[in-house]
Amino acid sequence: NDNRLSMDAFEQEANYTAYKEILDKLKEGKKLHRRTSVKQLIDMFAKAPYGWKELDVRGMIGNLLKANQLKISIHDNVVALNDQNFKYKFSKGESLDTMVVLIQEKIDDQILYEVKKIMKDAFDETYPIQEEQLKNDVLEFFNGKKKILEDIQTKYGPGSFAGKSALAEIYSTFEKITKSNDNAVIFNSVISNKDALIENAPILEQITSFYQTNSAQMKNFQDAKEIVNWYTKNQMFEDLSGLDDVIENMIKILDLDLPFAKMNELGTLVFQAKAIQDKIKDEKIKVITNALNKNLQAIEHEINQALLLNLDESDKADLSTKFEEVKDKFNQWFNHLSLASQNELDSTKNASDREVDGVKRYISEVITRPSEDALNDEAKPTVKRVKIGQLISVANKRIKSKDDVKKVLFEIEKNLIELLIDTDEIDVE
Repeated sequence: NDNRLSMDAFEQEANYTAYKEILDKLKEGKKLHRRTSVKQLIDMFAKAPYGWKELDVRGMIGNLLKANQLKISIHDNVVALNDQNFKYKFSKGESLDTMVVLIQEKIDDQILYEVKKIMKDAFDETYPIQEEQLKNDVLEFFNGKKKILEDIQTKYGPGSFAGKSALAEIYSTFEKITKSNDNAVIFNSVISNKDALIENAPILEQITSFYQTNSAQMKNFQDAKEIVNWYTKNQMFEDLSGLDDVIENMIKILDLDLPFAKMNELGTLVFQAKAIQDKIKDEKIKVITNALNKNLQAIEHEINQALLLNLDESDKADLSTKFEEVKDKFNQWFNHLSLASQNELDSTKNASDREVDGVKRYISEVITRPSEDALNDEAKPTVKRVKIGQLISVANKRIKSKDDVKKVLFEIEKNLIELLIDTDEIDVE
């Protein structure tokens, strides 16, 4: 499983001894716990008895890197050989004092097997026992999962969202594993985080499944939030007690940091809530339908009463046209009731109430228009406006019985007759 190119491959090269010299110097430095940079190697071999040129030393280091005999660490991070910034600076001889040269040692097979087993046990991933390939597979897996978690955080953060704390913890663990490109560091990090990886693997699966595109779980979760919001806004204005228990259980799940294991239960609650909502809506539609019918009948009565007056034919035509327009509007409301939301139902009821008031104002405007005869008559009729309350004495305004009703009606009739003595017309508001 040693993926390093054997030094035997360099035996036929003229610089074979030079390659051995470089490796020996590094081994010697390692024994003394001394870190050696590319710059130090160049300086070392530039002196007697070697006298090697910088370009030659860099070239040999590069070949040993490609043969996986060496590795370069910058600020304690092993660089990848395909790192474009590193390749540029190394080829130009820049920042060589920051590039620490290390011998690439073979990873023990027991470590490789341990990493392979952890990936299998935690994530059901099967990787070959080949050092470089195992490293690449491990990095590809964890970098891929990090990208998914980053996308979730970007889309649903920075505020609270389901699984936020667990996501941050899992991401932190993956970040520790992927921060280095050194085989030993990566494998040791996987092993040292074994318990966290195995413990959080099911949670990772739950999070990624929940937030995947077109997720049924996510739709149920959003539906539940919308139902709770609707309940909160409307419970003070109408009787929603039939939903109390369902909403309470919904909120308990929605408030969990890890609600994913409760998604089946939440789906059942959403189904129950929608059934109760539909029942409430059906009852409300009946109430609104009755209210609309009552208002339309009131408008029809007002129009018919106005048509009994001695009006010009053009005025009567206007009133009839107005009623047809109102009927069309009410028919549109009737047809839309089953499709309307709870808020739209309330708005429709309020709109129909305003329509009654609007028609009354229109009728008042039409019947007070001067007729053709009146326009030709120089003497204009006198009109007196009174409010209905002015026709009733204070003592009679509290009505508790049929006799009280008769008393009020008698007083209104009496006062209206008296007012007609000195006026041609009374306009009662």
